[in-house]
Amino acid sequence: VSQGEKGKDLKKEVLNKLILHKLLDKEAINRGYEEDDNVIKTKIKKYKEQLLIDQFKKKAVLPGIKVEEKDILEYYKTNIEKYREADKVHLKIIHSQNEEEARTIFDDLVKGADFSYLAVEKSIDPSGKEGGDIGWIPINQFSPDMINAIIQAKEGDILGPFKLNIGYAIMEFHGIQKGEYLPLDGFMAEIDKTIGTERFDAGLKRYIKYLRDTIPIEINQKEINILQGR
Repeated sequence: VSQGEKGKDLKKEVLNKLILHKLLDKEAINRGYEEDDNVIKTKIKKYKEQLLIDQFKKKAVLPGIKVEEKDILEYYKTNIEKYREADKVHLKIIHSQNEEEARTIFDDLVKGADFSYLAVEKSIDPSGKEGGDIGWIPINQFSPDMINAIIQAKEGDILGPFKLNIGYAIMEFHGIQKGEYLPLDGFMAEIDKTIGTERFDAGLKRYIKYLRDTIPIEINQKEINILQGR
């Protein structure tokens, strides 16, 4: 981005800030917010823009925000995949300390060696004594490369070797279960807050636009210079 473009962006930002300040200032006077109490009136002089925005949020926007149960249900249905447990996968694993050994084990398995036997003999994972069986594990606990291999695997496929923080892993795939959908009851408050926040932000944006469209304001270069620190 050129210096000229940066200068234009900065000037636009300063101008928007000044417009917002003036809009809120005029509307606050019309609504009598500055007369609410002496404390607010005093603080407005020092932190005027933010205090005015806070006042508008509480008095002009917030009262119009309502979230009904049907809104929550509709949001839940529309975003149902967000409220589902992670899929679970059934795997056997052999954890090897070094890459060379891991590749040797992988080659042996592809050639038909027994996974459980090699797990008992070679794996440093505690599951080794159980033939490497780690049972059903949420798929999101695995790394992206492992997940990609798992979702494409068929029963009995040998996967890997995969690099771990320490050592390497070879896996034998034994199935996948789709995660169950979680009941709405546990998410009512969370969804209520999400919808309320979205509507609040949209309402504030509409209100500021309304002020810009309806309240006449005058801005001179001197005011812009002050905000730019000149």
